[in-house]
Amino acid sequence: MKALLATHSLSVGYKHTTILKDIDISIFPAEVVSLLGSNGIGKSTLLKSLTGEIDAISGSVEIDNTPLKNLSNKALSQLIAIVTTERVQAGGLKVEELVSLGRHPHTGFFGKLSQKDKQIAMEAMQSVGIYHKKDSFTSELSDGERQKMMIARAIAQQTPIIILDEPFSFLDTASRIEIFALLKKISREKGVAILLSSHDVAQSMRMSDRIIMIDRNRNVTCGTPSEIIQEGNINNLFDSQNIVYDTALSDFIPKN
Repeated sequence: MKALLATHSLSVGYKHTTILKDIDISIFPAEVVSLLGSNGIGKSTLLKSLTGEIDAISGSVEIDNTPLKNLSNKALSQLIAIVTTERVQAGGLKVEELVSLGRHPHTGFFGKLSQKDKQIAMEAMQSVGIYHKKDSFTSELSDGERQKMMIARAIAQQTPIIILDEPFSFLDTASRIEIFALLKKISREKGVAILLSSHDVAQSMRMSDRIIMIDRNRNVTCGTPSEIIQEGNINNLFDSQNIVYDTALSDFIPKN
């Protein structure tokens, strides 16, 4: 199967400071991949490098077999939809209006939505269970509803790749599980490759197809959850020597 996103000896950082190096990963259609690592370890920097927001220090990124550096902004927006952790500052927009913004990479010069565009936005809202809120202002939504709305916008963008930076921030446990299950459903039904960064190790290990892990020494490894556990890499995730990964709970617990 052809990778939708791949890196080759990628090193990322800012200016002349390398944060992560020698990254070789591939992400395929219809899979959910979680990016795990402690605070400040470089997860957001890696995601920004994969989406072209910042330039790589060295190495390369390929999107659907095309070098990232060769893609125009419009072409890239037709290949990758991005959901960030930032709260939406669009309280004056209704849900349907915001979700419809996902169609702009596909509209003409004037950005006018066709009937097909409106239908795609409606189906995106239905797929995440937010259609009943289509006439509500975004400022009226709960955190969970707001996250569903942003995912609906990404779905409406109809890209083969969706990248989410900390999609579970501000969400309670029930909402995290619901959103994660929703992402898996989308990946399976639409063949979309989904890459998300998360601090929720337990849910990521239980529900992801594969894991990209940045350990405490900034080494990047990739594998299925069982491979990460069997190789013992999971216990290198955090600096603390006082916690250990419990395979039965799929989470970290105190060592003693």
